[in-house]
Amino acid sequence: MTPILYRTAHGLLDLNRLAPTAFSAGVVSECLAKINRYNGRTPEPWSVASHSVLVAMLCRPQHRAQALLHDAHEAILGDLVTPAVRLICSKSQPVAGGIVANAITQTKLDLDRQIFAAWDVTWSPDGAREVAAADHIALLAEGAVFFGAEAGGEISPETAAEVDRAVGLIRELPYGQNWRAARERWLSFAHDLASVGQLRLPPEPSHPTRTARAV
Repeated sequence: MTPILYRTAHGLLDLNRLAPTAFSAGVVSECLAKINRYNGRTPEPWSVASHSVLVAMLCRPQHRAQALLHDAHEAILGDLVTPAVRLICSKSQPVAGGIVANAITQTKLDLDRQIFAAWDVTWSPDGAREVAAADHIALLAEGAVFFGAEAGGEISPETAAEVDRAVGLIRELPYGQNWRAARERWLSFAHDLASVGQLRLPPEPSHPTRTARAV
């Protein structure tokens, strides 16, 4: 398979031959803490790391590992927001729009399989449904907090209560300029899950992270 090289602070990665170290807690937490949800179009930076912790907190304990890692593929792909994917696919209509969308979905699923294997997390359909529901609650809560948006359409009292709970959790999670706080919160959650056997932390890369040089 042709190498697809990706430059990182830990050296070059071949995206077609990723080792478990590419998905270590240190790597994933730092990447997700530096990636902003909504491509940064919020009043204050709100990281994928904090979003992932929020979704995990909304899930039952047995599904929190699956929830914490649900966006971990973004450490490789970045946050491909749904409107951007729709725009890209629209440029391939009517011939290949579905092919492009499917390629993106399959790439995410393939990375998820590798990540879950590296973390020794078992994917389950029940967990996937719960994570998807919690992700939707998080989306509604983020809309309320960062955009002043109200939930579209009618929602059940139970859903409204979960959105209110999520809004309160967002206030407690790191957001703003301090990406390191978001990284540490994600890492702490991962270590807590490891301590109760919900996951296993992958090995960290042996190559030290380079610090940026002043210019």
